[in-house]
Amino acid sequence: MARNIPQAHHALAREGRWDRKSFVGTELHGKTLGIIGLGRIGSEVAVRARAFGMRVLAYDPYVPHSRAEHLGVTLVPSLRGLLPEVDFLTIHAAKTPESARLIGAAELALMKPTARIVNCARGGMVDEEALYRALKEGRLAGAALDVFAAEPCTDSPLFGLPNVVVTPHLSASTAEAQDANGRYIAQYVLRALRGELVPEAVNLPQIPRDGVQVVTDHLPLAETLGSFLAQAFPGHADRITVAYSGELAKHPTALLTNTVLKGYLATQLGEHVNYINAPALARRRGIAVNESKSLTHAPLGENGTLSPASSLITVRSEGPQGAHEVTGMLRRDGGMRFVAVDGLHIDMAPSRHMLVS
Repeated sequence: MARNIPQAHHALAREGRWDRKSFVGTELHGKTLGIIGLGRIGSEVAVRARAFGMRVLAYDPYVPHSRAEHLGVTLVPSLRGLLPEVDFLTIHAAKTPESARLIGAAELALMKPTARIVNCARGGMVDEEALYRALKEGRLAGAALDVFAAEPCTDSPLFGLPNVVVTPHLSASTAEAQDANGRYIAQYVLRALRGELVPEAVNLPQIPRDGVQVVTDHLPLAETLGSFLAQAFPGHADRITVAYSGELAKHPTALLTNTVLKGYLATQLGEHVNYINAPALARRRGIAVNESKSLTHAPLGENGTLSPASSLITVRSEGPQGAHEVTGMLRRDGGMRFVAVDGLHIDMAPSRHMLVS
């Protein structure tokens, strides 16, 4: 789209014209990219855009600032604040009733006349009639569309515009992607049958790809901390707070918090507690659940300074029996360590059978 490649190909291959003057393009370097939706795909786009030397802005009300900073992306608090700033706009948000026609005539009017739109997410998120008018009247420089409001789409006024590139929903149509999908499906079915975590289940909190490893590495620790707290200090909890510090605090941690609840509640409710239903079961039992994050650690005793690259998880329960908490971390070899219980600094590896007094 930016270099007019489809148009130049048609002129040369179909019309026999060697025409360099008509297809002067624009560079990505130094331009501003706006991303709507900074999830797994949006994050990958941000990484690649920065490699081209682009300034990257994003609008996503569900992503923490720490996550955007980790990617080198500037979060913009509103869509209306994003649109006037961008030279290229790309959409990677989920399609919901709220996001249908996310970009309409009013939003297009906020964009520069030199801006271009890419939609490889879902059809209907851009008002195609309003987009046609903006492109036709020169209020927008170009559009690249892989998806449409009604598919298959074989006839649209957009197809006749010289500044539009269209494809028939080809975003995942590569041999490698199809092979990978088959492998992922087989692996996930096996995991589900074994009762293991399926990381990309649609009803689980999502983890951007660059955070999957660090978050999943800490899942056993999170479950163990929750289980230990429930067994060492039995009784009803009114509130459970999960605090993350260090490197882990840079990543989305909702799945880890679910895992803490799974460990805590399984001691009372049995094996039917899982990563998905644990928050709902906690609400039914009147347990308020909170998260907190800090990039720095509290001191662990007189000689307990930790590297900022380390990660700590502290789980605290509050109820009629009082408040209790346990803190744990992973060693470099992946082994779990408890480093504090109720303010007492310790260094021990949790085991299946433990005596607490």
